[in-house]
Amino acid sequence: MRKQNHRNYKNTFSNSVKWHRELRISVYQRDSFVCQDCGYTPDEIPQNYDGKFTVGNLVLDHITPVIKGGTLDNLNLRTLCDPCNARKGSTDSKVSN
Repeated sequence: MRKQNHRNYKNTFSNSVKWHRELRISVYQRDSFVCQDCGYTPDEIPQNYDGKFTVGNLVLDHITPVIKGGTLDNLNLRTLCDPCNARKGSTDSKVSN
């Protein structure tokens, strides 16, 4: 029984990681790998981006933070650079430009 629970956890975790990668790819591509606040673009954008890691200084940002009821979907996610994301903190915000 214990091994089966562990196996289910591993499968769930694996599916979750794949889903997050697909979501990251989707949001970065939708936003053209550009910070939606200041316009920063990384020097190099991989041609076959697999969603495994962030690109350059870009991160996914929740427009409405999860702690304030925001969701983990394309409508509540956008691409920001690290400095813009740090400046925003956990506040609700829309794109400033």
